[in-house]
Amino acid sequence: MTRKIEIYPLNRVEGDLEITIELEDDVVINAHSAGTMYRGFENFMVGRSPLDGLVITPRICGICSTAHSYAAASALDMLFNVDVPRHAAWIRSVTAMVEMLQSDFRHAFLLFMPDFTDAAYQKEPLYASMVKRYAPLEGSSVRQTIDETRRILEIISILGGQWPHSSFMVPGGVVSMPSNNELKRCTYLLNNFKQWYERQVLGCSLERWHAVKTKADLFSWLKGLCTNRKRTIDRYSTAGLTPYSC
Repeated sequence: MTRKIEIYPLNRVEGDLEITIELEDDVVINAHSAGTMYRGFENFMVGRSPLDGLVITPRICGICSTAHSYAAASALDMLFNVDVPRHAAWIRSVTAMVEMLQSDFRHAFLLFMPDFTDAAYQKEPLYASMVKRYAPLEGSSVRQTIDETRRILEIISILGGQWPHSSFMVPGGVVSMPSNNELKRCTYLLNNFKQWYERQVLGCSLERWHAVKTKADLFSWLKGLCTNRKRTIDRYSTAGLTPYSC
């Protein structure tokens, strides 16, 4: 049986978003997202030099400036008919993905999860835990998310010179290549973020999470997660410390 779910509008932060999902026997077979608000960024560039886009568009937004820079540089790549060298393409992609990590985590933990701290949910069994973790600007997960996403953005500062509003992408590539020491710093920052993500968000390794392919796998993972946490709770209790709940 096929059914369609339409969600509109999703308007938190900026603009309006429409999500359409098609499911067949509870399996997603198709999904679309569409921005329904015309924001008119292109009008900033009317009558200006094409190269001005490298300076203007990254400054449109203080959250996703790298994405706008990437779009402007890619448009100029096509305009000048130039190919981007492999290593330059990697640098562009890495910085874009790092910024995406920041956006995804801050949206989830700073903008979405705090909804569940509303008094309307106070009769739910996990309400106290939700308030402790996701209370706006005070919850433990909120504070950690702000700190960890700030640190991961240092990768863009290393590869692009600054964040936000970087201007290191140019037609045909990037303005410079990182040194070995800079790459090591980026690797260090990425590994630290990965460790926090596995510990605080997943509760398991990335490899274990990637093994989740079906709904049954998901519930098996969740059962194992709660079992492991129960063992930790028991160890805390034995040591006379305050345990947390699953």
